[in-house]
Amino acid sequence: MEYSLTLSYVAMSRTASLSSRILFFSALASSLLWGLSAGAGESKLDSVQVDTNRRTYVLGDQVEISLENRRGEDIYLVGCQPYQVERFGEDRYLPLPGEDCVAEGEAQAVSAGETKFVFHPAKEHLDVPLRISVVYGIGCSPKRALSQARCRDFGTVRTPSFRVRLSLEEKP
Repeated sequence: MEYSLTLSYVAMSRTASLSSRILFFSALASSLLWGLSAGAGESKLDSVQVDTNRRTYVLGDQVEISLENRRGEDIYLVGCQPYQVERFGEDRYLPLPGEDCVAEGEAQAVSAGETKFVFHPAKEHLDVPLRISVVYGIGCSPKRALSQARCRDFGTVRTPSFRVRLSLEEKP
């Protein structure tokens, strides 16, 4: 979809009032901003998505994580742990203790398409909202840790929240 505004500043005479010039530039600026915010397509950063296969799990289930790269170029994930599990608490999501990497490791290149990961919830994950967060780099130098790969840009994607229950009969 293409948005354009055809106005000609040249058509304005030199005697045009200041208010008509301001009106012209306001219309031009707002049409440009509207065209950008309406989006002629999805942004490159929005073309990476992550999701889980369900929203409710029973203890012992595997959480299947799907990372979809629709960028048309490789993205790079943290080498030691490509995703972070976060739990909701104190009015925000926080990384789970013990989920941090000890050594970053070489960034993992992920080609266009879908990549799968698996998370195995434990008892400490019961009955709290959880989500998966993935930090990725774009245009990175290969064979380096993500923090040192001189990436052109970075992005973060997150799943909707999900819960782990002791059984499906539990009431939310």
